[in-house]
Amino acid sequence: MNERTWNWDYINDMDSAFKAIESECPDILVKRGYMCCHSCSASGLSGEFKKPKNKKFIGAVYTTKQQESSLRFGGKIFLCYPGRTDELTQQIGDRIVAILKKNTDLSVEWDGKFQSCIEIKPRWS
Repeated sequence: MNERTWNWDYINDMDSAFKAIESECPDILVKRGYMCCHSCSASGLSGEFKKPKNKKFIGAVYTTKQQESSLRFGGKIFLCYPGRTDELTQQIGDRIVAILKKNTDLSVEWDGKFQSCIEIKPRWS
């Protein structure tokens, strides 16, 4: 299998991962390729949570545009998952890791601490 095929598989795996999260977590705001970087995304999510239509969400999970650009090279992705409280952030992390391990062939690494991002990479890397 050549690198181009592997990278395409990785992109498809990420698509499947985000679809699984959206399907199984209607209370989590899912943003893929959200804003340019983590700083801008964190700021943007603060505003998103204030919108009346988003009051139902306990938190979010997102990747940034910078991270998404690394997909074509098969690079690591770090999922951020801020919650409205530290306790909710921990619950979101636990749920996302379980969903990814159940529904994808991606390599998922996380130290189990709400302060840490969830690292995702293709299994072949």
